[in-house]
Amino acid sequence: MFMRQHGVDRLSHVSAMILEPAGNVSVFSDAQDHGDVAKSLQRSGVDIPS
Repeated sequence: MFMRQHGVDRLSHVSAMILEPAGNVSVFSDAQDHGDVAKSLQRSGVDIPS
């Protein structure tokens, strides 16, 4: 359901899914940020080690 809500139709296109504190799910696909998932996750507040 969360994938469809974010316009992703295949699990293979999902780079990351995050269960947020409020209970919603963030879906990051390969198409976002031209494949730069780390940048997307950092914008969401996820600490990505170097």
